[in-house]
Amino acid sequence: MSEIPTQIPIKIFLVDNHRSFMDGLQMVIDTQKPRMEIIGTATTTHEAIEMAIQLKPDVILLDLEFDDTSGLDILPALLEKTKSKILILTGVRDSNIHEMTIMKGAHGVLFKGESVKEIIKAIERVHAGGTWVDNAMLGRVLGHNGKNRTTVPTDPEARKIASLTPREREIITTLLKFESSTNDEIAGQLCISKHTLKNNLTVIYSKLEMKNRVQLIKYALNHRLASLE
Repeated sequence: MSEIPTQIPIKIFLVDNHRSFMDGLQMVIDTQKPRMEIIGTATTTHEAIEMAIQLKPDVILLDLEFDDTSGLDILPALLEKTKSKILILTGVRDSNIHEMTIMKGAHGVLFKGESVKEIIKAIERVHAGGTWVDNAMLGRVLGHNGKNRTTVPTDPEARKIASLTPREREIITTLLKFESSTNDEIAGQLCISKHTLKNNLTVIYSKLEMKNRVQLIKYALNHRLASLE
């Protein structure tokens, strides 16, 4: 009698700084054995990179909001140093940030409030080589890389500036008006959390090819990106 082949589980690595949420998610995924299994968890971006290299997961579920940095910041390193598929699982509702994660190489974006069924389907989809994004977002991302190229300015700096959304320009304006304020204070002026501000700044830095807030402020002043009136 021939043996029934053993099913190879999808190896999943969870990266989230909310321990209670991660524990709940682990319980959910544990119900999917032997199809899936959690092989590790991390609560900081630093340990996430080190553990991902060691564990070699098939799929990484990555949050965007951390105390030390943004999940966006470690996406390039995770993609470069591992062969894992990366599924963003987040409570952040900013579509501009979601699009940036896809453009940076993430394989999908999923909200934390989604049903167990949707989370499992998303994991299976990205593991199989697909993407998990809604049609509206997919259209916008393709627009960044497709026909819309002919409608953007040809000057490199003008093209970068044109990519900024009205909300991103508002953030830059606020940074200029309150240049000496902390990120917590800037976030308060914008009525958003410091984590959301951090994610938005990461997107802005990426678009304008800046490394930090000082460079951004200097660039904004030189290119008159906002009025200080």
